[in-house]
Amino acid sequence: MSSNPKRSMRALMVVVACAVLAVVGCNDDAPTTPDNPPSQPPTEPTSSMGRMRAAQLTQDARTVDVVVDGNTVTQNLAYPGVGGYVDLDEGEHRVQILPAGTTGAAMVEMMVTLEGGESLTVAVVGNDPVALVVVDDGGTSGNGANVRLFNAVPDFPANLDLGVVNGPLVVAGVAFMNASDYATVVPGSYALVLKRGGTKEEIGTMTDSLPGATNTTVFAVGSLGRGDIGLISARDAQ
Repeated sequence: MSSNPKRSMRALMVVVACAVLAVVGCNDDAPTTPDNPPSQPPTEPTSSMGRMRAAQLTQDARTVDVVVDGNTVTQNLAYPGVGGYVDLDEGEHRVQILPAGTTGAAMVEMMVTLEGGESLTVAVVGNDPVALVVVDDGGTSGNGANVRLFNAVPDFPANLDLGVVNGPLVVAGVAFMNASDYATVVPGSYALVLKRGGTKEEIGTMTDSLPGATNTTVFAVGSLGRGDIGLISARDAQ
């Protein structure tokens, strides 16, 4: 039987059309055009800025101004207190602590390196002479309440523990001028107690609200010699 050229051509066109439809049908995405580029996986944002705050944790420094690279960023920070965060470019910064309202020589100073996206606390601690301690306020994840202890008591002859009144320890064995890692607790209001490390001896107490998805530093301040050891707290960056 002789073939029909027109019928054969129509059949070929149908086959080609079906093949094109089959290929298109395997891809549910919109076609790629200059106005509709192919989708890319999400990336984490980058930052060339960091944040820094100061904590005045020694009576020997009284009220201070905080100067960074020659600019006053925090004024009249009294003991015991924690200033707010300031945004700074990443890189090395000269941090100076001066008696409030003065422009002379710094009581203490140090060079601090700040990474992009990083948050730091620069703490004034100790007695004569005072010192600066840099603490990384690295963020934590999850919906729990994250809390840590910073020991700024210069003359207590043992490490310190932080626990819940009539309850478990939260962090343990924190030495002078050190901060513990964050511990995660159920969000809520807590009566916190400072103890001599490894014992039941209570040194100071405070009540604090620890909301979910937050970081909090509890600072042990004062001195054994003055008989005024106590606790203050501040919410940290995330």
